Amino acid sequence: MNAEVKKLDRSEHQLTLPCVIHSDKVNVRSGQSPDKRTGEIRNWQIRELELWVSFPGEPFPQKIIMQLSNNQTYTSGEYQLVLDDALFVGQFNRISLNTRNLKLIPAK
Repeated sequence: MNAEVKKLDRSEHQLTLPCVIHSDKVNVRSGQSPDKRTGEIRNWQIRELELWVSFPGEPFPQKIIMQLSNNQTYTSGEYQLVLDDALFVGQFNRISLNTRNLKLIPAK
């Protein structure tokens, strides 16, 4: 049997959820912690943005917190939350979400 394998274009098959950013205010948390290898004190910073995500079958959007990289910024508005690179199999073979790998694309 000769099976034909067709490679999917990921841009056409993204796993997304509709979401809204009501405020573009970024919450910044920072501090210091020792490096595990050297013991040297290093500074750290976490930048977070509040999103309201609409889940299928749910009557109201749910608030989630998305971690941003240093150069990421988003304005208030409607977006699609892209989950493709954020999903992984975690502890005890459960599906998990890495909020650092979430992406937003403007809603059409």
